[in-house]
Amino acid sequence: MTPRRSPKERFSQVRGYGSHFLSVDSSQLEADIDFIAENKIENLILCGRQGYQLTDVDWLHQVADLVRWVILTPPRKGRFSFSGLADCPQLTRLKLNLEATHEVDLSNNP
Repeated sequence: MTPRRSPKERFSQVRGYGSHFLSVDSSQLEADIDFIAENKIENLILCGRQGYQLTDVDWLHQVADLVRWVILTPPRKGRFSFSGLADCPQLTRLKLNLEATHEVDLSNNP
C-alpha cells in the first residue's frame, strides 16, 4: 500500500498550466481544507486516480473565497453533485476531466 502523502507533498506545479495545484485526497479532507485555508491555495485537482473518492464537492464552501480554478474528474459510475461549485464566487476556471483539452471559462459569471 502506498503511504499517504501530506498536502504539502501534493501541492505542485502541473505541467502545461504554469500554476501550482493541490491534489485533494478525500481520505485527508480535513487536513487538505486546513492547508488550503492556511496557505491560500487557489487551484485544486479533484481526481479519483489522485485520491478524491467523494461523490460531491459540498465541502468547498469552507474555502469558497479562495478557490479560483478547479480541475475535476468525476467518477465514471454513479451520480456526482457539482452543487458545491456554486458556493465559490471567485471560481473563474473549471476543467472537467484531467485529460481533457478544453476548460470552461467562468470569469464573466456573476
